Amino acid sequence: GWRYPEVVNFGRVGLEGLILSKSWIKSKLKESPDKFMGFDDIRFATISGLRRRGILPETIREIILSLGLSPADARISWVNIAAVNRKNADPIAKRVFVVCDPIKVRVSGVELPKEVEISYHPSKDLGKRRIILTKPELFVPHHDIEKVKPGTIVRLMELFNIEIKHIGEEVVEAAYHSTGLDEARKREAPIIQWTPCENSLKVEILKAEKLRLRKEYCVAEKSLVEMKSGEVIQMVRLGFGRIDRIKRGRVVVMYTHE
Repeated sequence: GWRYPEVVNFGRVGLEGLILSKSWIKSKLKESPDKFMGFDDIRFATISGLRRRGILPETIREIILSLGLSPADARISWVNIAAVNRKNADPIAKRVFVVCDPIKVRVSGVELPKEVEISYHPSKDLGKRRIILTKPELFVPHHDIEKVKPGTIVRLMELFNIEIKHIGEEVVEAAYHSTGLDEARKREAPIIQWTPCENSLKVEILKAEKLRLRKEYCVAEKSLVEMKSGEVIQMVRLGFGRIDRIKRGRVVVMYTHE
């Protein structure tokens, strides 16, 4: 006669801080379709949601294999996911300058135009891009300016050193100081990212904070528009992100992790 098959029960896998319940997700998408992006919303722990957020396939595979099969439930921390994904993304992610909460810096005494060629990666051959400064005006992060005072030497990454002269509410006045990185190090100058005011791109960064979706409006170097939707990038001093879409000179990036 028929023998009852052997049944093996395995525990469930959960992700800390992310929603994994498919029934809950379906009900919320039905109740409030305007508040969520779909099953691939970056606040959900679905495979499509993690992928849209910038978690690489090899990261998911590596984590699942490390868990193995167990009758006990397992919970994966976002810290662990980020650590594995950072290891996998670092060699392939192009570095780009993105400035959030930008403030304009006007630099006197600099010879223009100024052109710099910067590698997309410090150790891998991922190509280079050229950034041309045709006007003595650029954007830097406002929070970096809040940490300095007039007389401070600041290093603009891969560009030159400036001396802060006056800090206004909307514009910072500065003067060209020197070019060398050694000079900046000798003076223990803070090193910050920047982008030209002219031809800068508008960037919207979406960050998942549990059920909250926080938006940051930033500016970036124009080379970002030449990249592809779906590409994972590293925004210098901000963290990793995935380009979600590029439309009419505006880029939407899903923030992945630091």
